[in-house]
Amino acid sequence: MAMSYVEEIAKAYFEYIGGYIVSQDMPYQDKNSLKKVKGWKDIDILAIKGDSAIIGNCKAFAGTQKSELVVEKIYDDFKTADEFLKEKFPHIKKIAWWFIIDLCPPKTLNGLGKKGIRITKVRDLIDELIKNINKDLALNRRMGKTQNMLIRTLQLLCDSLYFDDRYFYKGEYKLLINLVNSGKKITEIRKIFRRDYPYIFSSRLTQWHDDIKEFK
Repeated sequence: MAMSYVEEIAKAYFEYIGGYIVSQDMPYQDKNSLKKVKGWKDIDILAIKGDSAIIGNCKAFAGTQKSELVVEKIYDDFKTADEFLKEKFPHIKKIAWWFIIDLCPPKTLNGLGKKGIRITKVRDLIDELIKNINKDLALNRRMGKTQNMLIRTLQLLCDSLYFDDRYFYKGEYKLLINLVNSGKKITEIRKIFRRDYPYIFSSRLTQWHDDIKEFK
């Protein structure tokens, strides 16, 4: 089966941030099918931790049909997957339905939301991944072991400062601007950040400070 970038990002998110055991493309037989020969479906992402599970339906684009049809199909997929999980894993007590999407018409998203399905933008997952990886690198000073190649790639990019940190730390960057504008010296600012935001690298803080002073 061809790799889906949405599935890969979702898998990395649940493993790295949630601490879930994750399976991709888990096949199951649709017992509710009206056909004589029961067809097969698969769960894009199945994340399990203890007695909780998340069913992830992942799509890059969900606008190829009328919204009503898309909503009903996705809802039916969640429902049959939910029934399969309850039968296959009786120890699971809580099951959440996540629709993880890149591009989708608002009408479809609204329809799914009304059915109690959690809507998650894949780009939000990327933001959370990078924020957490940056914090872990700052606090632990090492990348650690991982079998997930996407996580390893993001760790290397973060460690190499290829991302613009100001995008991922908007609140901290705004605070720094206010401190600089109020006349605080860099030594005072470092103490504040070391106390309240230890995950911000000293080198990053200095770079931000110099940029603000230059364009002030």
